[in-house]
Amino acid sequence: MDIEFIQEHPSFLFQESSLYQAKAERLLQLEGFSKNFLLSVVFMSDDDLLVINKQHLDHDFYTDIITFPIEEDDDNLEAEIYISIDRVRDNAMEFKASFSNELLRVYLHGILHLVGYGDKTAEDKKVMRSKEQHYMSL
Repeated sequence: MDIEFIQEHPSFLFQESSLYQAKAERLLQLEGFSKNFLLSVVFMSDDDLLVINKQHLDHDFYTDIITFPIEEDDDNLEAEIYISIDRVRDNAMEFKASFSNELLRVYLHGILHLVGYGDKTAEDKKVMRSKEQHYMSL
């Protein structure tokens, strides 16, 4: 497994790569995900993520995360996760959570998408939230 963290947000300094790597490894192990995993995680601003949301998903709204599987076969998964630091900060305040907890939740949310979990229906959202909480607590 190889995870690269890319900082594109002007006022954010990511210093948790070891923790995030370990959380991803544990999640993938417990979910039975055995493919080679190559992931780029890009931390960016609301406005930069909005451009990606418009261009690639035809959505004209802010979001905290976008997850793109780039290439997948029987043995490998290459993917990108884009996280809006601005949205994470706002969500942390709104939900009365710490910024670090909200950032970790969003990151795990993206990885859960990559291993097959969705969040389109109410039931899917319930399962996703439960999984997020479970992996945050490990």
